[in-house]
Amino acid sequence: MKIQPEITEAEGMTFFWPDGVNPSEYGIYRVSTDDAQRRMVEDLPPEEVAVAVKSILSSQISLPYDELTKQVVKALGYARSGSALEKSIKSGIQRAIELGFAYENENQRVVVK
Repeated sequence: MKIQPEITEAEGMTFFWPDGVNPSEYGIYRVSTDDAQRRMVEDLPPEEVAVAVKSILSSQISLPYDELTKQVVKALGYARSGSALEKSIKSGIQRAIELGFAYENENQRVVVK
């Protein structure tokens, strides 16, 4: 009997997770060091971006949305941002909040939990 992979969806994209991986407990983010291996923005699951958000906030404590977005772009190995990448990062920040890694305070800063 074949086990079905875990599937998540975000922004109209479907993400398939390896056997035994629970997306809500995913704990790493991958960084491409060269352009040839850099993933398309559409291939970034929010759960993986959320891990990068958690990592950045663990050392910064809190950041405004825009600065956090810039930091995540860099952490994931992208040289610059565009509208598609920013949309993906915002989705990851929202997922980090949903997973309880962070919250948004009254000053529109994202704060580590």
